[in-house]
Amino acid sequence: MVSEYLKHSRSLEELDEIFERDRKAAAAIAATVLRHEIHTATTNIGEINQIAHARIMADSQVASAKIMTDAEVVSTQISAKAEMAILEAQNQGKHGYYGEEEQRKIIQEISSISTNNISSSAEKSVHEIQRQAAVAIAEISKNAEEAIGEINTLAESISGKIAENAEEARKKLERKKRGKRTPEEAAKDAEKEAAKVVQDANQMTQELRETAKTAVIALKVKTDEATRTITESVKNSESRIKKARDDAIKRIESVLLALEAGERYDPKT
Repeated sequence: MVSEYLKHSRSLEELDEIFERDRKAAAAIAATVLRHEIHTATTNIGEINQIAHARIMADSQVASAKIMTDAEVVSTQISAKAEMAILEAQNQGKHGYYGEEEQRKIIQEISSISTNNISSSAEKSVHEIQRQAAVAIAEISKNAEEAIGEINTLAESISGKIAENAEEARKKLERKKRGKRTPEEAAKDAEKEAAKVVQDANQMTQELRETAKTAVIALKVKTDEATRTITESVKNSESRIKKARDDAIKRIESVLLALEAGERYDPKT
């Protein structure tokens, strides 16, 4: 059944206008489809970036907290070792099994062994903290690189898809008005509309790549921040452990020196 609209004759000008509107509509639809692809890709890049940021922040906070906690535990253990050494030396002096010179030698030996043990323990703890930090930083860097790779792959993939779709739209638009009586003008108009679609596609692709570039830069900045946070935690932890070591050794030496001189040890001092 033929519609009432098609039963009426149309002038060439009217037909041209109908074809023109149709071609412009087709071009608008093509641009809308391409923009939808860009919007979807941009949203995905944003989600990848957001998840990666959250993961980097969480990993750096966990690593830093563990490093600082371990440092406090080690410092407490070092202080405890110092007190145990002092008590052991004091007990040697109480029993009176040995002469004064022998007791002095025993106290000196206890001092030497305990200080060496404390120094060795502190050094091992510092190395372990540095190892933990290196592992954490490597893991954070790896996760960031994976996210960056995903962003770049997505951007390039969508850019390629947009280029293909724009080229297909261009070909279809250039064929749109072959039936017109003025094919040269029709071809010229069609090429103009098609070229605009390609131009818009190129611009959208460039915007997508800029979005990806910005996301990559942000991830690298966040990774550097996480590395600095962990490194600062390591630095503070090393200082904490070394201070505990120095304080413990100083305390052992001062107390045991007093014991050697026959002074009484008061644990409250």
